[in-house]
Amino acid sequence: MATRKQIAANRRNAKKSSGPTSAAGKAASSRNSLKHGVLSQRAVADHEDRQAYESLLRQLIDEYRPETALECTLVERLSILIWREKRLAETEAELFKHRHKNAQELAFADFLKALPLSDQHLIGRYQGMIGRQIRDMLKNLREEQDLRLKAIQAPSKDEG
Repeated sequence: MATRKQIAANRRNAKKSSGPTSAAGKAASSRNSLKHGVLSQRAVADHEDRQAYESLLRQLIDEYRPETALECTLVERLSILIWREKRLAETEAELFKHRHKNAQELAFADFLKALPLSDQHLIGRYQGMIGRQIRDMLKNLREEQDLRLKAIQAPSKDEG
């Protein structure tokens, strides 16, 4: 337990620290706790291939041909989920490779460095979570498109 004197000293020192002030410093600081990136708000991590992600998004747009803003949003969310699933599969492969190479030490590249061996169960949980989200997103997208197509095909009251 910290003494009152230590707490007061900590508070004084905290007031001197303003944290990062430059845009680059703030951007770097925002990634301090990034471990596996599965729950990240950013779709593409710095070390990942942005063009590959954009190619995936274009393929999904070509496949689902969204026409409304909602359909576009659902396709974009789907691309992010698929990208995260890919990232998770790469994490699992790295974990397996390193576990069999040297069970005493895990040395992940880039964002994987902080994933301890004891958190392996998280991979399965995240895979299940992302799988369900992909399934739900596809269901929502198909329902939206079906509603739009039914509205187009339904005869208007003026025609009847």
